[in-house]
Amino acid sequence: MIAKEVVNALKLIATEERRKVNEWFFKTGKGEYGYGDIFLGVTAPDLRRIAKKFSQEISLQELTELIR
Repeated sequence: MIAKEVVNALKLIATEERRKVNEWFFKTGKGEYGYGDIFLGVTAPDLRRIAKKFSQEISLQELTELIR
């Protein structure tokens, strides 16, 4: 399943420091507009690189699962 490979690839490059920065930037604290959002700790360039790597292989159904 390609979706699991995508998640594993993202987890490999994710950092705790980046996750904390994203949570702060997107205001994920209680009562803030991003409350409940979950971040792995991946930078946008890394996310684009992983997306490009798997873009030709992943099905629309698996992509929908990843978004949820």
